[in-house]
Amino acid sequence: MSVVGNLAAGLNYTVRNNSEVPAGTEKTDTFTAVNLSYAFGKEK
Repeated sequence: MSVVGNLAAGLNYTVRNNSEVPAGTEKTDTFTAVNLSYAFGKEK
């Protein structure tokens, strides 16, 4: 998503299920990512 001018942001949330894990361990992993980008130069 464009924030302001050449600045952009992105969000990502991933859920992954593992079928074989050690006893007493959660079978679901979750990952969260935040991405902030800036483009240098002129826009065309």
